[in-house]
Amino acid sequence: MSKINTKITSPLISGNYSQWKKSTLNYVEIFNDKVGHIIDRLDLPKTIELRVRAIPYRMKASGIAYPPECKGGKYIVDVDARQRRRSFFHTLLHELVHVEQFHTDKLIIGDRKIMWKGKLYEQVHDVFSSAYGKQPWEEEANRKAKKLYKFLKA
Repeated sequence: MSKINTKITSPLISGNYSQWKKSTLNYVEIFNDKVGHIIDRLDLPKTIELRVRAIPYRMKASGIAYPPECKGGKYIVDVDARQRRRSFFHTLLHELVHVEQFHTDKLIIGDRKIMWKGKLYEQVHDVFSSAYGKQPWEEEANRKAKKLYKFLKA
């Protein structure tokens, strides 16, 4: 059984982002209550660290999943707390699908190329370009996240 360790980073609790504290704590509570339903539907590693934080705008992302080779053997997911409920959960679920893709070796990220199911692709870094969302691993993450969201609404 997988376990997701949730950390809400300190700037959200006390810094400039304190206005997000209440909604963030609520989202994390809802997620932790329903996490079993989600974990059962994904092939995830034993432990994932979920960091709820303010992701710098320069990163142009509402969430980031890191493969273990980037973070010392840990699977880490960052989710920006400055989102409305539906976006927050969609982002979180989308990133968990990427963790599943890393864990099952469907998605392997290199310096300039990405391997998806054994086929090499050029990386598209601009998350706002139409090409980014058409990458097969992104399409799968969006599709699965949408299906998983219904378990958070129940």
